Amino acid sequence: MMWFFFFFFLLSLLVLLTQKESVLMILLCFELMFLVIFMGLVWSGFMHGSFHSVIVVSAFAVAEAAVGLSLLVSLVHVNGNEGVSLVVEIL
Repeated sequence: MMWFFFFFFLLSLLVLLTQKESVLMILLCFELMFLVIFMGLVWSGFMHGSFHSVIVVSAFAVAEAAVGLSLLVSLVHVNGNEGVSLVVEIL
């Protein structure tokens, strides 16, 4: 299971290194990297039975995702249709 997290971490790092002109892509890659890191920490917390660390990591992941989402929304708002078309193109 850890290979799965490692694969997505490397994939997001590769996309992050190749996308230098698009700020939205860079933010999306950072969100993907942090999501993979948090999911790996939650998985290891469940495997070792430390449920308190799982709760702390989950709360931190929700806070980080909220900040990242607000940054993405503000960048789409500032960039207008170009930012919206880029996000739709990614999805």
